[in-house]
Amino acid sequence: MSNGKCYASGLVLALWALVAAAEELPQSSILKRYGVSPEQLPAAQPAPPIKEQATPSRFKLQAEQPVVNLRLGDGQAPVSTGNISIDNAQARERERCQQMRDALSKRGKAQSLICSPGQGPFPWSP
Repeated sequence: MSNGKCYASGLVLALWALVAAAEELPQSSILKRYGVSPEQLPAAQPAPPIKEQATPSRFKLQAEQPVVNLRLGDGQAPVSTGNISIDNAQARERERCQQMRDALSKRGKAQSLICSPGQGPFPWSP
């Protein structure tokens, strides 16, 4: 079959299904069709009272933990190694880290920057 004939036969089948689904429903009530009047139906039952049960929760709900843990106490001087060049390099790194943290805090982004002794301004720096 060619593509045109396939599309045409699919369209005809779809239209036939729509016509079959759109047939008129009977205008009379279902009760009339079976010979029952609305008075013969049983009365509605009252809704049962809703009992509030104090069941324990299945889930342990806890307060949300902060995304970033900001530690204070960075004002402490690092332990001295006795080597002047290492101590000076650590002091420079610490000063640079504090400057970076101050600059980021002015922008509102300093939550993830922690200056610890012997660590540079970034978490991945040694």
